[in-house]
Amino acid sequence: MSDDFHYDKSVEMIALNEFMEQQQQKINQLQQEIVLLNTRNSMLEKELAERSEEHTSELQSLAYLVCRLLLEKK
Repeated sequence: MSDDFHYDKSVEMIALNEFMEQQQQKINQLQQEIVLLNTRNSMLEKELAERSEEHTSELQSLAYLVCRLLLEKK
């Protein structure tokens, strides 16, 4: 009886270890996906900031030009 009990516990431990390894692999994969998504998000934020700066610069230039033209007409 003792040998059967020991065998059952060994089988359970092997199954538990395999399950834990599978879960760890899933966790590792999700962590890698998070890193990739964070990288992509940072790139998109940088691109958006650059576009915003360009747009602001264009608007400022246009406003300056309009004001200058209006002042020249006076």
